Amino acid sequence: IGPATAASLERKGIRVAEVPEEYRAEGLVKVLRRRTLKGAGVLIPRAAAARDLLVTELTRLGARVDVVPVYRTRPSREGVQEVREALRAGAIDLVTFASSSTVTHFLRKFPHAADRVLLRKVPAGVIGPITARTARAGGFRVAVMPGEYTIPALAQAITKRFGRGRP
Repeated sequence: IGPATAASLERKGIRVAEVPEEYRAEGLVKVLRRRTLKGAGVLIPRAAAARDLLVTELTRLGARVDVVPVYRTRPSREGVQEVREALRAGAIDLVTFASSSTVTHFLRKFPHAADRVLLRKVPAGVIGPITARTARAGGFRVAVMPGEYTIPALAQAITKRFGRGRP
């Protein structure tokens, strides 16, 4: 959907016809609506758990859509105690999320109400609006979301918001 994926495909010899302006399913749908898709076969390799917006919209446009799960997101078991201790010590200034699944997996590590109260005090940096919605639903205050939904743009937005000694 975005420039990093396009670059990776091109390194593998796959020609990228177009990258949407908005790096999420909605942006890709907008691009594909300009094409004739009736009867076209579309393969969507993606995460096992993903929104169905792209599938629904492509089907609506007449495409035959095959979804192939190629990876699953899994929560890490490492570092949970260290994060919990840092949270309780007030040593976390910002938590970042690059997908809705990272929000969900992170919150599952903190099932206790006392930890959830502390988490609500920590601002979140999120990669885009879908992740922002999930973070807000989990009780986070979203403080940073870049206009371009990429990791470099998120890092730049964090630096701009919190860099140079600003709170």
